[in-house]
Amino acid sequence: MVTKVREFTTIYCDWFRDASVTRKSGEWTIVDIPLLDRHNDYLQIYVRDTESGFLLTDDGDTLIDLEMGGCPVNTEKRQELLAYTLRRFGIEQDIETKELFIETSAESIALGMHNLMQSMLAVGDLFYTTEQRVDNMFDQHVKSWLDDLKVSFEQNDKIEGKSGLEYRQDIVIAGSNRRPKRVVQILKTPTFSGVRDTMLFHLDTEHFGNRVYAMLNDGARRIPDKWLSPMRSTGIIPVKWSERLSMQHELNGN
Repeated sequence: MVTKVREFTTIYCDWFRDASVTRKSGEWTIVDIPLLDRHNDYLQIYVRDTESGFLLTDDGDTLIDLEMGGCPVNTEKRQELLAYTLRRFGIEQDIETKELFIETSAESIALGMHNLMQSMLAVGDLFYTTEQRVDNMFDQHVKSWLDDLKVSFEQNDKIEGKSGLEYRQDIVIAGSNRRPKRVVQILKTPTFSGVRDTMLFHLDTEHFGNRVYAMLNDGARRIPDKWLSPMRSTGIIPVKWSERLSMQHELNGN
C-alpha cells in the first residue's frame, strides 16, 4: 500500500505540474496554478528575480478582490484575522499596493510558492465574514445551541400586535404549566434601531403574556449598556451571546 500511495503522489505531482501554465510578462513570470479561488478561477502567482533570490507575489489580486466583493479588511477583526493568517505562512503585505508577497532563495522557492498559495486561499476566505454571512451564521449558531439543549421550538412564527401590525417571532418555545411561552428575538448585528424595533414588538404584543428574550450577537462588537437598560425596563430579557449559559435553564426548562 505504501508503494501505491507513493505512486499516486507522484501522479498527482505530475498532474499539478502539467496543469500549471507559465508565461512571461516583462520582468515577471506569471504562473497559473490549478488551485481554485472562490470564483473557481486558477490562482495566479507572479515571480521575478531579485539580488538574493526571487520575489513571489499575488499582485494585490486577493485583497482587491475582497474589497470589490464588499469585504474590505479595514475592520479591527478582519485586520486581526489577516495578520494572523499571514504570520502562519510567513507572508508579508504591501500596504500601498495590497500585494501579498514573500522573498525566497532558489533553494526554498517551492516552499515559498506553497505558502503564498495557502495564504491567498486563506485570506480569500475572509469573504465569508461579510455582514450578511455573519448574520446567517449567528442565526444558525443560536438554533444549533437550542438543539443541543434539546429545546423544541418553532421558527419565524408571525403574530399580530394590538396596533394591527404583524411581527415575525424568530424563535418560539412553547409554554407549559410552569412557564409561559418564550420568544427569542435574534439581533444578529445589534444596532440601536434593532433594539428599538424589538422593544416596539414587545410593547405591542405583551398582552399575549409571552416572555421575550433578545439574543444579542456580541462576538463582533460590544453591546452598550445603554441599550440593555431600556430593554429590561419594558420587560425584555437581553442575553449577550457570550453570556448565554446563564439563561440556558430558563430556555430549556419546561
